[in-house]
Amino acid sequence: MSATEEDPSTASLAKVRDLLFGEQLRSSERRMSGLEERIAKEIESVRVEVLKRLDGVEAATRRELEALSKRLKDQAQVGGEFQKDIGKQVGELGKALEKRAGQIETAQSRALAEVQDKLLDETKACRSELEIRAREIEEGVRAALDDMRAGKVDRTALAALLADLAVHISETGKKSK
Repeated sequence: MSATEEDPSTASLAKVRDLLFGEQLRSSERRMSGLEERIAKEIESVRVEVLKRLDGVEAATRRELEALSKRLKDQAQVGGEFQKDIGKQVGELGKALEKRAGQIETAQSRALAEVQDKLLDETKACRSELEIRAREIEEGVRAALDDMRAGKVDRTALAALLADLAVHISETGKKSK
């Protein structure tokens, strides 16, 4: 049995519903169907637009990456040449420094030899002068000893002389007061 056969009131209710709301339902279905089509078209349009933009972005990114890659290669090449040039300059500078260090060492050795020679000459001159002075002092001491021996005074005579001198000084001091 079908639904219409089972319940005649349900079938008539469906007919009444169809009569009352049928046109409205069909109109809503048409509008929904149109809306679905418009939405589908809009979605397709947006999808196409997004794909175009993505393709554009992809192409721009690809171009930018290629340009960056080229710049990096150029910089690497320039950097390599720069490093070679700096290496060469450092090598030349090292050689120049070694040469200059050798010159300074030679000049220093010469100056040291000159100073040693002058110091040796000065030392010899000082030694010679000291020997002369020592001989002069020795001769002076010998002469003084000879004079002392020749003019040696007896101790008792010297004591008497000093006593007389003391008496004379004390008398002169009393008179002046």
